Amino acid sequence: MSSLGSTVSGNRYQVGAFWYYAAQLLNDDSLELVEFESDSTKVIDDVICRYTQPRPIQGTNFTYKSDYYQIKYHVDHSGALSHAYLIDENAVSTKKSILERFYQAFQKLNDHGSSRLNLVTNWRWDHTDALAEAVRRAHFNTAYVKTKPAQDAVDLWIKKLGCDRTAFEGFANRLTLRSSFDLIDQREALNDRLRLAGLIPIDLEVEHSPYDDLGLRLIEAGKTKIDRTFLTEFAKKNKIYDGEPVRTNSQNVLAIRSFPKVFDSATPALEVNLTHLFSNGRAIKTEFDWSKDVYEELSSSLEIGSLGKLANPIEAHLDCHLSIGFAAGRILSPKKGFEIDLRQRVRGSAEIWKSKQTSASAKLNSDFQGSHSTANLVVSVAVSRDVHEDVVNAAKKHIGNFDLLKLTASNIGQTSVANGDEAWSLAESFSNAISFHLKKYGTRPQIHLFLGVPGGLAFRMGQESAILGSALLYEFDFEGTHKYSPSIQLP
Repeated sequence: MSSLGSTVSGNRYQVGAFWYYAAQLLNDDSLELVEFESDSTKVIDDVICRYTQPRPIQGTNFTYKSDYYQIKYHVDHSGALSHAYLIDENAVSTKKSILERFYQAFQKLNDHGSSRLNLVTNWRWDHTDALAEAVRRAHFNTAYVKTKPAQDAVDLWIKKLGCDRTAFEGFANRLTLRSSFDLIDQREALNDRLRLAGLIPIDLEVEHSPYDDLGLRLIEAGKTKIDRTFLTEFAKKNKIYDGEPVRTNSQNVLAIRSFPKVFDSATPALEVNLTHLFSNGRAIKTEFDWSKDVYEELSSSLEIGSLGKLANPIEAHLDCHLSIGFAAGRILSPKKGFEIDLRQRVRGSAEIWKSKQTSASAKLNSDFQGSHSTANLVVSVAVSRDVHEDVVNAAKKHIGNFDLLKLTASNIGQTSVANGDEAWSLAESFSNAISFHLKKYGTRPQIHLFLGVPGGLAFRMGQESAILGSALLYEFDFEGTHKYSPSIQLP
């Protein structure tokens, strides 16, 4: 790519990041100001977000009121981040390495720890690097520096920065390293935020975006500090305003992730990031176990003490396997006292499914095949896609003798659940149908659960699943075998 092409791509990447954060001004009252190309630190100055109240940094006792972002786009997509790269001054066109420049900014801010420092890049993090485990949740956390190679890598960082360990921890635990965010994924993630903010989404089929020009125009005009009032007027004047935003408060956002994604739809107050347990696709890594590793980490991350910092209603953003979504719903049952709103994609747009049902009468059609006497009850749920044939094939392979309960939506497809009320209604129908048949067994059978449902519905079904007791979930491999295999054993 030519030097001009590199500059254009870098500018688009930075402007896209600005709009991604700035759009949240319109639907998140906890965000009060976004700065673009700020000169407050001279280093981490691409985007700055300032919040109305302190936010907790997950896994630490620290809080922050400002986010400082350095947006770095690499034309060479073959490279990767590593602990050595971040302290190599020859890797960047400056006299100091990236980590030294971040530490310099941290010292210059001298704001008694009220800021968080963020590197956003399209490069991935080298999964073989000694510090890969410590950065796996994006938030760098010294608590995950456990191995000798990782400790040696941290010692190299401390030596390079010329500070003691206490000063390093105060700096490093305010550091986030967000990798693998390329231009294409950034545009897709931006569209979600634009819709939630009441702004016109970009056309993903067209290379050019009006937001690119508008962002550069703000820089040219010297308008680099953006608040809610200005952005609303600017959007209306430039005909990108599309209606009332979907109000949210990111201080109450819970994000659960097991898929690699560019950005979350909002900066979460609590993030459960399980991506390190899976390969780049959906497959669990061979060294990990669904129940021992995935469920235990999910359960410990969703402990009441952590969620207690979030006020009701909590807004859950699910970007995870159906098994994880269902298990999260089981853990966060209504009896725990939490009100959970769900952000769900419907017909290509993001909607909020409310925690309380008002009115809906959607039900699943039930078809039981068996004798109510076997040791295994297979439950096959077809809502977003017809899974029954795949389920029977998997059950024959993994289970042997079983009774089969087919639960089917009236109209199978991606748009089969119209809204949050219908999700609640279908979840209750799911629970009632299983309860009805369990009462017919002399000895309670082992339940095997196969889902073909939207993510939000899986969560609601999990919330309504106390009647199941112990159950074994199965996950469909969309990218490999295209078959079901056992996943989480629920207690």
